Amino acid sequence: LFYFALIKFNENEGVFYVKIHHIISDAWSMGLVGSQIVEYYSKLKHGIKITKTKKPSYVDFIESEEDYRYSQKFERDKGFWKQKFSTIPEVTGLVERHSRYINPHSKRNTYTLSTELTVAISHFCKENGISVYIFFLVVIFLYIYKAKNKKDIVIGTSILNRSNAREKETAGMFISTMPIRISIIEDMAFESFVHVVTKDFLELLKYQKYPYELILKEFREAHKTSDNLYDVLLSYQNSKFEKEASIEKFKARWHPYGYQPESLNIHINDRDDEGSYIINLDYLTELFSTK
Repeated sequence: LFYFALIKFNENEGVFYVKIHHIISDAWSMGLVGSQIVEYYSKLKHGIKITKTKKPSYVDFIESEEDYRYSQKFERDKGFWKQKFSTIPEVTGLVERHSRYINPHSKRNTYTLSTELTVAISHFCKENGISVYIFFLVVIFLYIYKAKNKKDIVIGTSILNRSNAREKETAGMFISTMPIRISIIEDMAFESFVHVVTKDFLELLKYQKYPYELILKEFREAHKTSDNLYDVLLSYQNSKFEKEASIEKFKARWHPYGYQPESLNIHINDRDDEGSYIINLDYLTELFSTK
């Protein structure tokens, strides 16, 4: 379930490599693990005593999930998603799947936006009172609309699924996925559409706890289909190592898994606060070429 390695390049430079199974960890957990390793390393190096603090248990989260499963909120959320997909959306992908069974092997292309473009995006978001995540979400919706001429679009997104400070201190598998369904409104200004998407997304967050596997299962049963709800997924990766807790100089790098169910995963990476956004495009090699 986990593997740790230390790599020493020279007297002043090295790496610690961490691989943890997704069944017991997520991106936020990796940030917790990395921060604690760097904190302990720095204290050991400078002769500072390490005071261990007891972290919250993942068992508490499991119990809260069980409580939710038998609650009125669960039934309310179920009704919301049933209504949301009471009609069948267009299958949203950038390439056509000729078979349900596609080799899940994937590769990654990485692009770093210029500092100027990053600053411009941040300025636009601040001026319009929106998040960077919403900005990229709108850009992807509009790109699919223009490239594939689709107006009823569904893409997937990853949700932190940590609802309080205690859960944000807990290592474990919390993250979930959620389908976002948006109808393109033609002849609307970009700024106006951004606010429409923001409103819709905030509404969806009220029902985010309902498991995606149940949304998909109930959708397939209702419409007698085996289709997926989305084939493109967006994630905003901003889980960071706590650099202020250490005076050590280091950089974090996130390595791709090499396998995925969706044809395209778009990761907006803002983990290191280096003044530019890193765009990771993970794509199925059977459907896309690097070019």
